Amino acid sequence: MIRKLSTDQLDDLMQRHEDFLLVDVLPRDHFERDHIEGSRSAPVDDANFVNSVASAVAGKKNKKVVVYCASEQCDASTRAAGALESAGFTNVFDYKGGLEAWHDSHDEPAGASQSTDARSTTASSPSRGSARFQAGTQPTSKGTSTQSKGPGTQDAPIEE
Repeated sequence: MIRKLSTDQLDDLMQRHEDFLLVDVLPRDHFERDHIEGSRSAPVDDANFVNSVASAVAGKKNKKVVVYCASEQCDASTRAAGALESAGFTNVFDYKGGLEAWHDSHDEPAGASQSTDARSTTASSPSRGSARFQAGTQPTSKGTSTQSKGPGTQDAPIEE
């Protein structure tokens, strides 16, 4: 079952300095134009997607991984979460709102989260300050649940 994550939950993970990996699963050129600060690029359509994520978590398939794409209408993050779960990852979350919801909730125009270093280790939430993360960690949000979008999905709070 794919577990969904809300913007508030992602914010919460970031503010609590949780150790997790935030992954932008869109094509690399999209990541270079715009992404959530602190995230890593691992395009879901790349043949090495699962290996890239496994490498980023040093093979620890129980590490919390949050994947996101462009918006609620984009299915790339759902496909990415499914691929990771099929490969044995046990703590995967799909941030369905993606970049669109992130920018809307933080009053940011598209491209505002862009950094000069695609491997940035600092994630910031303009409406709530900034936080320092270990390389490869990512944000989450409050314990609010999101709406289920159909079979094979499950709304679940972030496991501590």
